[in-house]
Amino acid sequence: MERFVRSLGSRYPSNGAWAWKKISEILLRDYQGSPLNLTKDPVTVSTLRQKIVRFPHLKRRKLSNFYIRLMFEKGFFKIVDPENIPVVPDIQIGRVSFYTGVLKTNAEEDNTDQQQQQVVFVGNDPVRSHIEHVWSEAAKPLGVPAAYLDEALWLIGSELCTSRDCSNCPIEAFCSKNTSITFSGDSYRSRR
Repeated sequence: MERFVRSLGSRYPSNGAWAWKKISEILLRDYQGSPLNLTKDPVTVSTLRQKIVRFPHLKRRKLSNFYIRLMFEKGFFKIVDPENIPVVPDIQIGRVSFYTGVLKTNAEEDNTDQQQQQVVFVGNDPVRSHIEHVWSEAAKPLGVPAAYLDEALWLIGSELCTSRDCSNCPIEAFCSKNTSITFSGDSYRSRR
């Protein structure tokens, strides 16, 4: 199995093979071999997340939210409260959130001249929860689940914000172009 997983391009074929086997065991034992049976009857996002965290690699909120969103969008999961599927906070959505000024760092809000530096991981609370909340609120007037904003935000963050290609950005007019924040890995640094 490891060879097969490697042929798919996995960076970690040994771990991938183990996870694939474990996921298959859980699906066979508890869901008649099909992930569709996770929501045989419609469930809430919270209930579905509780089921999903038993699967390898889906324990972390980022991947579980992503998986829930994709399976729901493709019509595979029956969810009664899709408005509660949040965006998946990662470095790309973090860029959009902070560069545009939708979220501000503590250093920005202090408005002091002190040179202070703040390093925060986008995937950890409280930043993750703030990102999820702000985009959930932004989605409400549009009448769509926040998860529907996820792909567009990710593309803007990865393709335009990363290269600071503001002239091609569809939200440039609303952007504060916050350059006091730099991103590295899954964290950002704010210098004020």
